[in-house]
Formats: sequence, C-alpha cells, structure tokens
Amino acid sequence: MTALALHRTVTERLPVVSVAPPSPLTPAHALRESLPIAGVVLLWTVLSWLAFEPFVSWAVRTTGVVAALVYVVVRGVRLGEEATPVVTGDAASVLGQQLRLVPAPAAWFLAGVGVPALADLWSLVGLPGLFSSLAGDLVRVCALAGVGTALLLVVAGATAALDGR
Repeated sequence: MTALALHRTVTERLPVVSVAPPSPLTPAHALRESLPIAGVVLLWTVLSWLAFEPFVSWAVRTTGVVAALVYVVVRGVRLGEEATPVVTGDAASVLGQQLRLVPAPAAWFLAGVGVPALADLWSLVGLPGLFSSLAGDLVRVCALAGVGTALLLVVAGATAALDGR
C-alpha cells in the first residue's frame, strides 16, 4: 500500500479531528466571553457573604446563577450571528466539534481544581479576623463559569444552526 493510499484510507474511514468542523467560537473568543459569566457569579457570591442567614445566603447565590444563565442565553443568541453552527451530522463530526469546544470550559474547570491549594495556603497564613477559607466559594465560581462557558458555546452554535447557516 502506498503512502497516498494509506493517507486516503485514514482520512476517509477514521474519525480524524483535524477534518472535523470548527467550534462555534474560537477558544480564545469563548474564554473572553466567559469572563462576564464568572464576574456575575462572583459578584452574587460576594453579596451572599453579607447575609448571615443561611437560607438568604443560598437565595442570593441562586440569584447569581440565574442571572448568569440569563446572560449566557442572551449573549449566546447574539453571538449566534457570527458563530459556526453546531454539527449534528455523523458521529465523527460531532465528536470532533465537541473536542474543539473543550479548551475554554476546561480552563475554568482546571482553575477550580487548583483552588484547593489556596485553602492550604489560607490555613498556613491565617489572616486575622477571617475564620474560614474562601476556597469552596471560588471552586463553585470556577465550576459555574465553566458550565456557563460550555452552555454559551452550545447556545451560539445552535442559534447559528437554527438561522440556517
């Protein structure tokens, strides 16, 4: 078998990611678009610290998640005008596009995995007047920003697909 025949066999029969469709937004653009999501969740998380009643604190944090979700849907629909449609063809194309969607949300998830190291630092430093670590809330903010980023990419791609492009 010649090298050309082998190359043709591999690219035509195996699901190769490099020939799969692009993601709805570039990873760098998606990461920039995710910063407001993280900002909204962080703002409402900080506001929840002011409520000493646990139920009120939970309600404030939930309000932040809802506000971020509304932002994701509205911004995703707006970005759908410039996005590449989400692929619904064969399994190889869907898998390839999903692999290209991973970097932006993965950055937030990896940041959330790294935050517990801050909890260890917090216990070593022991800042006076502050009795608990903020690591749990920061992990929550990073995780929600990752989920919001993934949802933003899907909404933008689905909107582009529904517009007929």
